Amino acid sequence: MLPSKKTQADADDLVDIVRDFSLLAANTFGRKNSFTYIHEGFKPARRTFIDYLFVRQHKHQLCKAGHLRDWQVARWRAGGRHLPGWLHISVRKFRAQQKTAKCEWPRWKCQLLSQAIKDHPHLATEFECQVRESLQAVTEYQPKEFNKLLLEVGRRVFHVHRPHSLPPPWTGAEHVGGIKDMWSHYHSMRRLFSEAATATTGRMRLTIQAWQHRAQFLRMHRQVQKHSRKLRRVRLAQLLQEADAHVRSGCSQALFELVRRVAPKQPRKRAQLRARDGKLLTPAEEARELWEFWKSVN
Repeated sequence: MLPSKKTQADADDLVDIVRDFSLLAANTFGRKNSFTYIHEGFKPARRTFIDYLFVRQHKHQLCKAGHLRDWQVARWRAGGRHLPGWLHISVRKFRAQQKTAKCEWPRWKCQLLSQAIKDHPHLATEFECQVRESLQAVTEYQPKEFNKLLLEVGRRVFHVHRPHSLPPPWTGAEHVGGIKDMWSHYHSMRRLFSEAATATTGRMRLTIQAWQHRAQFLRMHRQVQKHSRKLRRVRLAQLLQEADAHVRSGCSQALFELVRRVAPKQPRKRAQLRARDGKLLTPAEEARELWEFWKSVN
């Protein structure tokens, strides 16, 4: 038997495990006579609680726990005995969510439609005329068919599309062509220097040509850097105009998507264990080290 008021060496480790994995001791709440170990070598027999049944929190709907009091298997000779525990939980089964059909006219499209009707009032008149003609051709009134009729006429009259993101200006043919020309001078410089190093005649001519390509490469490199900075400023102005257009149209979803795309990405930190010599461990080595550590604790 362990002394009653003695703190064990692995008590803090157990508390950390319970907190890190959100564990719940199912057999410790409101259990009268909830002892799990009986030491019959004393008079009267000593009873203590040393066996815990842990489950993860928020992973089940119903949890019940208890012990088998009249279990006589695996008893020590005139010693103590552990009472086996039982645990009953109801686990929430995985429910696959079926994909809902996309709405043909979502909120952002309706807002763009209202703005288009304000800018072009003749679209509303054309829509009314076509709806009137389609209704005159209907022989039997059916509410569901009426909704399909309106959608079909709206599909023919209105052509509303979400504003597309503009391509970045540095993908233009002029800028890309300048970069290709710059690197062609660099490759020519490397090739001529290599030929001059192995040539027996005309070495001076090859060296001069290589230096000309080098000077051209450095000059174009400075021009490309300057032009790239200018294009980045132009791109920022385009993104601001695009965001302003989304704000005016009330398309908040497209606005947040634009912000998410251009916002600086936050690096994800991953904690890794190191060996005694400072070397980073692989996932398999980490699992082995943790297993050996907890085995030594127990």
